[in-house]
Amino acid sequence: MVAFIPFAHQYHKKLTQQAVEAIESEFHSNVQQLAHLLDDEFYLKPCSELIHDLRTNIFGLGMAKDIATFDQNGKVQCTSSERHPSFRIYSTILKRLGDSDVHATLSYTQRALTNNQALILFFSSDKGRGISVVFPKQVLEMLVKDIFSFGDMKYRVDIINRTAVDLTDGNSLRSEQITSEILPFTVYSTIGYAFYWQFLASKLWIGLLGMACALVVHLFFNSKKVARNSLEFSLAQAIKGRNLSVHYQPIVDQRDGSVIGGESLVRWNDPVQGFISPGIFIPLAEKVGMIDQITYLVLDKAIKMISTNKKAFHDRYISVNVSRSLILRDDFIKEVESRLMFSYFISERLVFEITEEAIFNKDEFSILRQHLDRLASLGIRIAVDDFGTGYSGLDFIGQYPFDIIKIDRVFVTSLGNGKTTQPLLEAIHTLSQTLNMSVIVEGVEEEAQLWALHDLGFYNIQGFYFSKPIPKPEFLDYLALHQPADLQTLAPALS
Repeated sequence: MVAFIPFAHQYHKKLTQQAVEAIESEFHSNVQQLAHLLDDEFYLKPCSELIHDLRTNIFGLGMAKDIATFDQNGKVQCTSSERHPSFRIYSTILKRLGDSDVHATLSYTQRALTNNQALILFFSSDKGRGISVVFPKQVLEMLVKDIFSFGDMKYRVDIINRTAVDLTDGNSLRSEQITSEILPFTVYSTIGYAFYWQFLASKLWIGLLGMACALVVHLFFNSKKVARNSLEFSLAQAIKGRNLSVHYQPIVDQRDGSVIGGESLVRWNDPVQGFISPGIFIPLAEKVGMIDQITYLVLDKAIKMISTNKKAFHDRYISVNVSRSLILRDDFIKEVESRLMFSYFISERLVFEITEEAIFNKDEFSILRQHLDRLASLGIRIAVDDFGTGYSGLDFIGQYPFDIIKIDRVFVTSLGNGKTTQPLLEAIHTLSQTLNMSVIVEGVEEEAQLWALHDLGFYNIQGFYFSKPIPKPEFLDYLALHQPADLQTLAPALS
């Protein structure tokens, strides 16, 4: 074990450096995302107008609580929470900004409005215009906790000379300290016996290599049996036998209780393993290349549902989830075109839901735009799913005229629990009107949430408050019982 100690120390230093880089990378990303607010187009707006832009931008920053603009003298001009701020940035902060090679700095201080400790990112342009972003101190823990989970490492993060996070316990065998060369913070980490043991265990593969070779023959003769019992094999069999079922969750206009459409959701009840969560088998299908078969199965069922129930779908639609990888494939678009080329009644009652699971690069987005245009020419509408989370944000919807925004349930669950959720929803509502996009809110389970959304102008609702996902016969019965009050008035999502 002694021979491993120098290597363990090198790894300790490497992890500490990774923590520093994780914090630097996060704040650099925030600066890039907000830098456009310093352009004349935004910065010179009166606060009464700029406040909407600030609120619109804040929800794309994860844990950010407030954004403010300030001038070269440090006077705060506008914040996402106040129209008429009356405070200034400290001169010491302005000096650090001026001395910084990247025109950015950090501060750890007490917020004037809440008296809570907060981490504040400041950055400025060459013209002296600046932006401050307030984060809870927990953002630092979120950025480094996975790195320091190895070997039960303890750590502390200091901003300037103030401790922002301190999870050290004084029972350490070795410490490491690294100061950022970009922003004024230092990461201090410590390790104990658990670190050395985990590091040693992680390197035991060399000694175990011989044992692994001895198992190869055994594994070879049992591979077919193992494969047949595996989840992947079971999924392939379920797809081949078309044993996956599709349930439909109604989307309701809460103003009159009418159903404007439904989302098709695939379900799998395996005869051996029982109900398998979509959260497990959908990622597996994407990983092993089966997602296209599942999507075609769901799409075919949606097409059949509409074609055999035209009266029920006179002014309604069915949505189908399409993965990022599939929407970029030309063969998928051709398959859809072949199914719907002359079926305009059906295609005009289909919505494809896509999520920007990762950022599309320039070439990918060019392909995406071409494919969405081809789908639109058929009459298919496109919805942006999980809007406001992950990568599905402003930059994404600003690059293509999508038809529908689906607001993620995370906004609903936090409604009423924080001061930022309502302004964010107001900003999304304003944005949807500006872009002429319909809005559906997902995950509504309580009456209080329903009324709060109604007051904010959100009427199209999907969630357990109205109905869980249900099989086709029950869904058709639900449609029959929830007809629009005026069949001549089309639902907003269909306009």
